Amino acid sequence: MGRKPNKLKTTNPFLEAIAFVGTALKEQGTHYETHLYLNNNWAIANNGVLAIGCPISWPSLATPNYSMFSNALIKCGVDWELVKTDNTLDIHAGKFRAIVPCCDPILITLPTIDPPITAISNAFRDALGKVAMLANDNAQSVIEASILMNGQSIVGTDRTIIIEAWHGCDLPPGLALPKAFAVALCKIAKNLKAFGYSDNSATFYFEDPNNNDPNTLTGNEPWVKTQLFADSWPDINAILNRGSNPLPVPKGIWDGLAAVKSFSNNNLVYFDSDILCSSSDSNMGARYEVAGLPKGPIFNIKYLEIMKNLATSVDFFAGNATMWFGDACRGAIANRVT
Repeated sequence: MGRKPNKLKTTNPFLEAIAFVGTALKEQGTHYETHLYLNNNWAIANNGVLAIGCPISWPSLATPNYSMFSNALIKCGVDWELVKTDNTLDIHAGKFRAIVPCCDPILITLPTIDPPITAISNAFRDALGKVAMLANDNAQSVIEASILMNGQSIVGTDRTIIIEAWHGCDLPPGLALPKAFAVALCKIAKNLKAFGYSDNSATFYFEDPNNNDPNTLTGNEPWVKTQLFADSWPDINAILNRGSNPLPVPKGIWDGLAAVKSFSNNNLVYFDSDILCSSSDSNMGARYEVAGLPKGPIFNIKYLEIMKNLATSVDFFAGNATMWFGDACRGAIANRVT
């Protein structure tokens, strides 16, 4: 009864596209947080902050529950058939069948993506990965809740540590990215290709596997769009450009940190002359000899562990902060006085 069902054979690229778009969705939430929009050979997800689109081989309108749809496709193997009805997608593969409910398409808002204006490379994602963990979705200030696009670098801070990482792409300064975008982008393995932005959003385009020309866009490039914070970051140059005299990170400091950190009862470690200590009391906790370690600095262990993965040189007494430098990155940690 009614109109003829729409059938289409699909293979692995379809599942890969659905998984890519589903990065913006979750199992529980509102319809726009849990359902895909499929139409005109595109799959789109839009959770209100993050939107993702990818070309697919499916021309008809359908809005399936993402979790159920992707789980069904995974169970189908490499060959399956989709049958569209008014309110469901019916998935067949051999003896397996799943009926996935669809929501009313009006419940999903389609984003308007920003036109591309400049090229971008995977170096942007690499830099983002060095600072994204510092942002906090629940923070009250923009500098703690976001990551700053700072021209050819990316900056993140939690007010105790600040990190700047360079990517070298010619991008605009002053754009504050949500952490949700940073987390999503760092999970995507596709190669970045182009970038566009407006007053309140930014769109990142990825390579079209069918287009080998790095200088042109076909209109079939997958993309990720993010909302931007309206508030601006304060000037951070005074913090990052402070005078310093960095020296190579003392050899053995990371072995020492691994040895003593479990003995700390307050998540702090203390520097004595050539000794790393888990306690300010020399008669308590654990100690580890580290030649060249200066007396005085006190660190929260988590900040030293961040520095461990990035720093090659350090100045522990750059004013009221520790300044460190690494491969295409630098950072400052506010010094503790007690």
